[in-house]
Amino acid sequence: MNQQGGSHYSDMKIGPTAVIKANNMGFFDGNALKYVMRYKVKGKPIEDLKKAISYIEDIIKDLELEQEVNEEKTNNDMVDSNRVIGNIFVRYKEETESRQDWSPCG
Repeated sequence: MNQQGGSHYSDMKIGPTAVIKANNMGFFDGNALKYVMRYKVKGKPIEDLKKAISYIEDIIKDLELEQEVNEEKTNNDMVDSNRVIGNIFVRYKEETESRQDWSPCG
């Protein structure tokens, strides 16, 4: 499959979309990869690296939340799963609504 997106990907041997799909990467890690791969060629290196960092911070938040949930399950077998799922959904919705650059091809 050919890389879709800007010309800043055309000189890459393997574009971010191919890497993302081949490795079943998620939204946050796929976008972090995309910005790291293009920061030297798109013309806004600092902006792209800050975006990559932002997505990596989102991954860390998710891992911390997952760890917190697992610890809570260990400490209390009667975890209110609806509350946990609701908290995850609210956080995901808030964080993704503010993003305009979500496409792994952009």
